[in-house]
Amino acid sequence: MAATPLSSFWARPAARWGLAISAAVLGMVLSSVVTGLVVYHNTRQQVRVPNMDTRKVFEQGNATVVPAITTMGFDKIFVINLDRRPDRLAAMKELADFLRLDVTRLRASTADEALDDKGEPSTHRACWKSHMRIYTEVADNPALQTALVLEDDIDMEYDIQHITKRTMERLNKLDKDWDAMFLGYCSVPEKDKNKVVDEALSIYRSSSPVCTHGYAVSKRGAIKLLKKFKGYDQPVDLMLVDAIKQGKLNSYSLGKPAIIQYRYENDYSSINSDGSFGMTGDDLDMSTRDRIDLLKNWEL
Repeated sequence: MAATPLSSFWARPAARWGLAISAAVLGMVLSSVVTGLVVYHNTRQQVRVPNMDTRKVFEQGNATVVPAITTMGFDKIFVINLDRRPDRLAAMKELADFLRLDVTRLRASTADEALDDKGEPSTHRACWKSHMRIYTEVADNPALQTALVLEDDIDMEYDIQHITKRTMERLNKLDKDWDAMFLGYCSVPEKDKNKVVDEALSIYRSSSPVCTHGYAVSKRGAIKLLKKFKGYDQPVDLMLVDAIKQGKLNSYSLGKPAIIQYRYENDYSSINSDGSFGMTGDDLDMSTRDRIDLLKNWEL
């Protein structure tokens, strides 16, 4: 079969209309994609300040609306960070600014400040000590009823504010006496139907939420943990798991973590002596770090 010359093909009315419509649709798609990137690019430039304040901005008509900084319903959000890891602190500032989160840095205890029974520096004991200091502040400070505890090597779902708001509102209705809520962990996701308390929002009674990079604690929970964890005997995340399994901690978890541990390029663990990492958890549906990187690459 002979090929149809382009000139003859274009002469057909149906062909002209078909190509015109296809071109219009393609143009609209490309325009929306490019416009979306440019809007983020331009608005990010508008609000950039020297302290890495990369805030989200939404265009509404001719007005630029910057969402208010939030603690997502908690009285305080703590970020545990070692003095010798300013790189991680900078990355956490970038993440918090991008998501409009109001976070408070807690200087992490060092291994030299947490000697083991043999008088040797202990990174795991230092980690336990850092979390205990947060429990102490939540327990003792009248202004704090709840706190979100974050470590400095994390990524979050891009819609973390929405996820957290609906989760905590529902949890407070289901059980006002909750002690801990794990928004992030790195063990197997919760799937036990006997432990589900809200299937629609994927809220479960905690099973074994290993890792302590993203969880909330109430004043009631902090007081319990201070009493139970008075002496160090194992890594703090395993102490939490034991308390949950023993029925000593009223804890809940998301079925799928919304906060995960993040591995920076050429990074190393500040806790494990050999610098290696353990479990990291599942991937996110919408990574905030990926979106930050997209904006950075767009500016190049």
